[in-house]
Amino acid sequence: MKRYLFTTLPSNDLGLLTRSLPIARELRNRGHHITFCSPAMAPNRLLADAGFDNLHPAHPRNAPGPNSQMVTMNRRRNSMFAHVHDYQNRKTTVMSTRLFQAACVLLVVLLMWPALIFGQELKAIQLFEPQLDGGRPLMQVLKDRRSSRAFSPEKLPKQVLSNLLWAAFGINRPDSGKRTAPSAMNSQEIDIYVATADGLYLYDAKAHALKPILAEDIRALAGHQSFVKDAPVNLVYVADFSRMEKAKDEDKVLYSAAGTGFISQNVYLYCASEGLATVVRAYVDRPELAKVMGLRPDQRIILAQTVGYPRK
Repeated sequence: MKRYLFTTLPSNDLGLLTRSLPIARELRNRGHHITFCSPAMAPNRLLADAGFDNLHPAHPRNAPGPNSQMVTMNRRRNSMFAHVHDYQNRKTTVMSTRLFQAACVLLVVLLMWPALIFGQELKAIQLFEPQLDGGRPLMQVLKDRRSSRAFSPEKLPKQVLSNLLWAAFGINRPDSGKRTAPSAMNSQEIDIYVATADGLYLYDAKAHALKPILAEDIRALAGHQSFVKDAPVNLVYVADFSRMEKAKDEDKVLYSAAGTGFISQNVYLYCASEGLATVVRAYVDRPELAKVMGLRPDQRIILAQTVGYPRK
């Protein structure tokens, strides 16, 4: 809990006060302690009705009085400079109004900022267990395997996405952690990033889940073709060279490219089995996409693959 003190000029003008009350109520509703310091009579009644404490600082005229000669001198001085004081008060009021308005804007932004941040929070998605008893005969699937470049924007159901990612590069032998596609020396260097309208995720094969990476729709950056930005899913295949310790530097690109080919073919076969459209693509601005994805220097984008329902 924090303590906030709202102060106003000693005036019966309620303009500033009425503008500050909604902010004070919101702060109080959030559990903070609110106090006002507005010694005039009209603000005092308004604050009492609103249920806020109002401090009454000691005023010089309420202090023990000086001698009569000093009072007379003060009155003459006040009379001589009344017009100066009036000008200064008007100037101070204008400046205070502007400062108050700026403070209100800043306070509203500060109050709304957590809601804006948390409203955009991307949460992890626990995928469903893959359905292993479905699908069509392999020979028929091979016959229907093809590339498509016309996609419906319809979102893929969670079960379909779960099956798709497991077929692509899921764990099919839990005892050893080996996958549905081979990799050189079992490096398992290929990561599958999943770009959707909700944001960017990373497929975690061990947990069979999607880990949140970026709460931003980056599908348009996943390829130069016009259909990429509207298709529901774009897979981005990223090689992590740090996992390829046993491979020579000149072989890392070759091995990771071959591994990506195996994974993308799994996606092709699953899509042919389920009546989905897909196409693997190399026409990608890799440096720009890698920057947005926050990849390290030892991570390299190999290919991307678009998946969705065929456009009717």
